[in-house]
Amino acid sequence: FDLVFVLAITECTTLMSHHPSWSGLAQGLLVLGVLWWADYAKVRTRKEQQELLNRLIPELVDTPLNEVRRIEVDPGPGAPEGAKPIVVERREGGSWQMTRPTDAAADANLVETLARNLKELRKSADAGTIHGDPTPYGLDKPTATVKVFGVPAKGESAGRPLATLDVGKKDGKRLYVRPGGDSGIEVVDAVLLEALTSPPTRWRDTALFHVPSFRVGEVAVREPNAGREIDLRRDERHWRIAQPI
Repeated sequence: FDLVFVLAITECTTLMSHHPSWSGLAQGLLVLGVLWWADYAKVRTRKEQQELLNRLIPELVDTPLNEVRRIEVDPGPGAPEGAKPIVVERREGGSWQMTRPTDAAADANLVETLARNLKELRKSADAGTIHGDPTPYGLDKPTATVKVFGVPAKGESAGRPLATLDVGKKDGKRLYVRPGGDSGIEVVDAVLLEALTSPPTRWRDTALFHVPSFRVGEVAVREPNAGREIDLRRDERHWRIAQPI
């Protein structure tokens, strides 16, 4: 492809030098060719390059959220005693299922929020990257390591993780983390990664019905043993008792 592109530029240049009347057309074609090649080759603009430098996990920048298929949280040496690994996987329809430590429906809102926060996580402009001994920041013995997996290649069950992140000590609203394969320590808002240090019970889906309240038009309560029926019906912005009175 690169060879074809170079040949096209050469032809446009030759055309402009030998046929001045076609110079405008040739210049236009040349500009369009350069723009097309830049888009094809995924050449980033200066703004996009700066944005990439600010991202804490650049491997996730070009990964759409719906292509995040699996998240693993492995307790590290600094984890509380009894901490268990947590694994959640995306199911058809966008739901999430916890497969470890137990097989149960996962809180889709919690998992999606975590995936989005990991993708958009930025380096602290005030703290900067910290180098040196990781011990004061709890990263000599991380409390947890999170792994994010994308769409597995054909024939693979999970594949290699797209990105990993070590979680260190929490200091008030600050949390010290270290991207996988990097020696630098970064400071992030602890709230953004709160799920990583939450117990498995926090990850479970506790909602009985996934229906927005504004879509509920009637609530019926049946008590066969007591022989009572209660009906509540929405009346514009109010609720009315339809039964027993």
